[in-house]
Amino acid sequence: MISPSLWWDPVEEFWATQRYSIEQELKRKSAFGSCWTVGQKNDALWQIYSRKAPAIRVRTSAAKLVTAIEHAPELASGKIFAGRVAYLSDKEMINRAARLSSAAANKDSSRHLAKGMMMKREAYGFEDELRLVWIKSGLSRKKSVAVKIDPRLLFDQIRIDPRLDPAVAEAVASVLSRLSLISDCKQSTLRVWEYPKPESA
Repeated sequence: MISPSLWWDPVEEFWATQRYSIEQELKRKSAFGSCWTVGQKNDALWQIYSRKAPAIRVRTSAAKLVTAIEHAPELASGKIFAGRVAYLSDKEMINRAARLSSAAANKDSSRHLAKGMMMKREAYGFEDELRLVWIKSGLSRKKSVAVKIDPRLLFDQIRIDPRLDPAVAEAVASVLSRLSLISDCKQSTLRVWEYPKPESA
């Protein structure tokens, strides 16, 4: 899980900084998140994550993610929240952030802070995101928190970069399936298109 300072949208970093520095109560908490897409064939995400090297996509379910996180000893000291990200206009984000900051300063701050991390600007709507957020007491300077997982229990599918040479992708799939024991491992078909046959008259 990573700090909001490493997320894509600079507005999110600004909002997180404001949340944790304005009120004394909020200063004593730290937050980390894990971001996932609920979409399937998303070319924009493939291009973003494979800019420097070929990428893979793993599939899981929200229930499996929450279970894995809830039972992670590394996260036992904090509170865990999960939810779909809401994509809002700049004005909506500012207004909602102000209301959440005010609410968090009064009571149940972790829940309100987590709600604040479930919103993002409309420009990022293509991500179609689900987030897991972990909030703990104490100010942390860490940028990330490692959580041990068992890929055989958490993931049920692996897809390899659709732009990779098919022969290379096949070799990668063979290695990954042996290492992970996940049988559904092959190249993404995003770049494969079959011309649709016309309907019979």
